[in-house]
Amino acid sequence: MLKENTNETLTVKELLTRTAYLILAVLALVLLLLPVRAEGADASRIQIPVTIVLPDSTVPVPNSTISFTVKAGTADSSASPVRYAGDTKKLKVGSVSFNASKNNTKNDVSKLGTNAALLVSPENLITEAQKSTAKYVTANAIASFTVDETMKPGIYCYEITPKVSGDTLVNGAASIKAQKLHVYIEQDENGKSYFGGAFLFDTKTVDGKTVDEKSGGFYYARKVNSLVIRKSVYGNNAEKSKQFAFTITLTGNKNDEVMVQKNTDSSPTALAFTSTTASIKTTLADGEYFTVYGMDDKMTYTIAETDSAGYKVMALYNGDKAYTEIKSKDNADTAKASLAKKTFGSADETVVVTNVKNGTVPTGIKADYSGYILMGALGISFLAVLVLRRTKRELK
Repeated sequence: MLKENTNETLTVKELLTRTAYLILAVLALVLLLLPVRAEGADASRIQIPVTIVLPDSTVPVPNSTISFTVKAGTADSSASPVRYAGDTKKLKVGSVSFNASKNNTKNDVSKLGTNAALLVSPENLITEAQKSTAKYVTANAIASFTVDETMKPGIYCYEITPKVSGDTLVNGAASIKAQKLHVYIEQDENGKSYFGGAFLFDTKTVDGKTVDEKSGGFYYARKVNSLVIRKSVYGNNAEKSKQFAFTITLTGNKNDEVMVQKNTDSSPTALAFTSTTASIKTTLADGEYFTVYGMDDKMTYTIAETDSAGYKVMALYNGDKAYTEIKSKDNADTAKASLAKKTFGSADETVVVTNVKNGTVPTGIKADYSGYILMGALGISFLAVLVLRRTKRELK
């Protein structure tokens, strides 16, 4: 019985194996009979790459969203394949977002290979020297195209225009505001239309002629400005070597990120916003400075020096002609001086925080005026004697 059961089990295994092979063979035959389509042809999903270049290590990932508007392109019945003005109801283009919390991967520009040269020229997003330090992040906007099986084969033409919201981005010189999107529709042997792929094109002038060149997507660079807090200490009773404590508070948008650095003897580090604020503590002595990279005109900042007891604290804001004395709310000489909240502008800003402390200068010599007093008294007595003698002579 044991032997018979074993043989029976083996027969079942063989049957299952042969059935599996038969199914695989049928699937392979079906695939061979299907028409060859472009990548993603089984679904009308189109990827539109958006690349943001970060010129150096001080530039954080932007908190930006790029959305797109769609309009019909130009038809050309004489072209081969025939070009049709695309139906905007059939093409829907989604937006793409960037921010530090999404953990967009920073890649070295060198990984772009030969395309890295395009960022220098004609895009003008980085300099030749920055190719060794620049990084980039890429994400894809997803577009969907509705295919009607009765559509005529050919190229359906669209123009898509990006719109940036959030952090400021600089458009590449060669990445024109609108790019052409060509959707290819093909037909199988049964006359049914299907999605055959899609390509982006830039319109450029080559040798005096207008031509369409395949595009790698939309290129941007992050535009950032910096806030620099400089420390100066004056006065004959001031401690220039003292490290004064500071708290810097920023307000902005959720998912914002900046880079911070003390002097230049350390690498910039990322500072992420919690909700809409970010705060960092540091210390500065005379001649030192602290830099916040990645500021934009949607942010505000407050600077508080938390151990300034005994010092007059003054601030010189960017562009001001005179210092402003900073006091506590009750004008008392306390250990904390908080600079008023400022809205960041559209360019680099510098705030110089100066502490002044003066006092009586000790000379080490003990003043003794008794000798001078005695000499003065003797002189007055001598004059009095002379006057008295003269008076007596005149009376005689």
